[in-house]
Formats: sequence, C-alpha cells, structure tokens
Amino acid sequence: MLASVRNPSAGVIGAALATVAAAGVIVLRQRSSVRYDSNINGEDDEIDDEPVLSVSETVEIFNELFLGMQNVVAKLSQQIAAIQSAGQKIPDAQVKQIMTQEFDRAGYALQKQTYEKFDVDEEDVKEAVEYYGSDKKLRAVINRFKSLYETVSGNATGPVVAVPDDFSPSDLVRAAETYFSAMTESMKEVVDDFKARGEGDFRNPAVAQRLHAKFAEVVNDAGDAALDNVGVPMGLFKAALEKYAKLPQVGTTLQMLQMKQTQELMALGVPM
Repeated sequence: MLASVRNPSAGVIGAALATVAAAGVIVLRQRSSVRYDSNINGEDDEIDDEPVLSVSETVEIFNELFLGMQNVVAKLSQQIAAIQSAGQKIPDAQVKQIMTQEFDRAGYALQKQTYEKFDVDEEDVKEAVEYYGSDKKLRAVINRFKSLYETVSGNATGPVVAVPDDFSPSDLVRAAETYFSAMTESMKEVVDDFKARGEGDFRNPAVAQRLHAKFAEVVNDAGDAALDNVGVPMGLFKAALEKYAKLPQVGTTLQMLQMKQTQELMALGVPM
C-alpha cells in the first residue's frame, strides 16, 4: 500500500489520507451505489442480541473492502495520470466525477462479493457495526474506508477547516515531509516484524494481504501523531492540501515523497 495524498493537477488520487473524526457505515444504495452514514459516534446502541458476525470478522470485512477499493482507486489514478502525461488535459471536476462513479460502481460489486464470501448480508454487517461501534480497530478501519471515499470524491463529511493566512505552502511541504516520514517508518517496522516471524515472502498473495492489512491498521495513526507533534492537526493538513495542491512546488514534493516511500519499501522486498 502506498500511503498517498490527492493531487488533482497531476492526476494522482491515491489512498486514504488519514482517519476522520466520525466512523461511518457503508450500506448498499437502492440504485447500485454506495452510501456512507456517519451514525456511529462511539455511543453504544441498545441491541439485545449479539450479531451474527464477531468483531474480528467485521474488521476483516472492512479491511477487505478498503484494500480492494484502494486498489481500484490506484489503478484508475494511474490510467488518468497516463492520459494526462500523453498531453490530454482532464479537468479536475471531471476527474472527481470519474473517480467517484467508478468508486461507487466497483464498491457495489466488491461489497456484494465480500458479503457472499462471509455468508452475510447488509443487515448483518450494519448490526455488527452498531454492536461493536466502540471497538478501536473497527472504528479505525471504517474511518480509513470513509477517508478513502472523501479523498476520491472531495466530499468531506467532517467540519470544514479554514487554512490560516500564515499557514503557507512551505508549511504544508514541511508537514507533508513529516507525515510521509512517520508513515514510512511505521511501514518499515511492520515489514521487519513480518520478516522476524518468517513471513518475508511478500509476493505470496496471502502474506501480501496480511501485510497491507497491517499497513492500513497502523500507518495513519503514525502520520496523525507526527502531525500533532509539529502542531498541524489533520483537519488543517487536509484543508491545506485542498488549497495548495495545484501549486507546482507542492505537487512536485508530494510526488517525490511518494516515490521515495515506494523505493524504500521496494528495497525491503515489498512489491509496489
């Protein structure tokens, strides 16, 4: 998994930036799309019976959904970037529309496939999310999925954050360097841990899936914590990315940080 940020001017719309404040529930729309309801706020609903799914199974379902959709977004982003590199300019609004429509289409198919794999339906998953709503791992993976959708669509579900006048593009670049460095170090620790357990064959699909699931579990927390340490809340970081993404010095830096991260992980034997 490449922990990436959205840069519309370069056609780079990647994986989830970070967790958002409220967890969300993904359920099927009636017209073959995906809906996000932010109705889980850490409060336990009064549910009499335990759900069909265990908390670990629920987390696994959302991990599969997140990783599958992340792969869809990455491939489509590469296709858009290739088109733009060939000289065909795609307006940002059209890029967002294409990405959102494909996210909905692929999300519907992937959700159906995943539910069939676990022999559950939409109601089973919704009940499990409500029942285990306070579980830290479940909230984290749902937040990652929700953040991925926000990154693709540009539709934020949290409060709007204004970028102060004294927060410059240079401040954003420094924050991005801190953010990527922390996430990359976190990913390296995961790789080292897998190797220490004898699971260093990352070309093995089963091992790769577990590795990426662990990446998804830890890297955003590491990035959040690093930003907090330098006094840049995630909401401000995301808002500044939206404001300054089209500036050449910002877009170039983000691409270089992504490339550096990829190279460091590949040097550890992780296919990218």
